[in-house]
Amino acid sequence: MVPPPEHPAPCHPVASVIVPAYNCADLIGETLDSLTRQTRADIEILVVDDASQDDTAARVEAAAARDGRIRLVRAPANGGPAAARNLGLDMARGDWIAFVDSDDLVAPDRLERLIGAAERDGVDIACDNVELFDGDRTGENRRVLTGRWAEAPQDIDLPTFVLRNHMDLGVHALGYLQPIVRRAFQQAHGVRFDERLRVGEDYDFVLKLLAEGARMKLYPWPTYFYRQRANSLSRLASQSAARKTMRGFLDADATFRAHPAANVAENRRALDARRRSIEEMQALLDLRDQLSAGQTRRALGLLFTRPGVLRLAMARLMRRILY
Repeated sequence: MVPPPEHPAPCHPVASVIVPAYNCADLIGETLDSLTRQTRADIEILVVDDASQDDTAARVEAAAARDGRIRLVRAPANGGPAAARNLGLDMARGDWIAFVDSDDLVAPDRLERLIGAAERDGVDIACDNVELFDGDRTGENRRVLTGRWAEAPQDIDLPTFVLRNHMDLGVHALGYLQPIVRRAFQQAHGVRFDERLRVGEDYDFVLKLLAEGARMKLYPWPTYFYRQRANSLSRLASQSAARKTMRGFLDADATFRAHPAANVAENRRALDARRRSIEEMQALLDLRDQLSAGQTRRALGLLFTRPGVLRLAMARLMRRILY
């Protein structure tokens, strides 16, 4: 006789944790262990298997047999992280929605602290600091938020969020943060992930929530742990993949420009500045191609006409040296 799970599914979960998963059988168990150890036990964990080709689904089913709060949701076909998150949104029942990647970890008190602070402060989006760690745990951990951003809680409005997502910020962009969102607000405004995006879907989702009037607050404590793997897509992105990502960013920006919030002067200035940073990244990719092809004169000409490209290149170089 199969024993009942130690933790049954809650009738009314305080939070729905959505975990998009694709070919992560080797790491999904560690991620689920960190979630089931939360000090807020009244949660549900929705693992959306995005048509994995390994044993991811079987590992999740085994974990669900031990803990009734875990639920496997099978995507009919591989649609990418945005589609998987939307499927999770459709299934969620909690007051709050949290997003955790399938190879990341969270501190045991993360949800209790974030939900408590968000409800106390009356906000609709709450973020904590993210600590980056190497998958093999040989490197030194570092944090997304540094300086004044890591010192005290801060309100984040739309232009601030946009400006803190420039291409030259790298891993220090606010888009790296993993928010919790008040589900009632998300449902009331029908905000969903843009399924065209395979990278940057988090930024676009939060941007649309802010455009609908969501209140966002950033809390500096580091309770989310982001695993950096040497073979991850972000580290091994080819030139063509990087160009596709930049085009996706520009397409999403163009779509958002139809929202009335984009016509507010301060918001428009922030959006214009971020779009320029994306275009500079595209130009930096052109520069790399020209240098690789030995077209030094053309590369120098590009730097002369687009001085922002040199600033972007130097920012990326300094991050490699310092981090």
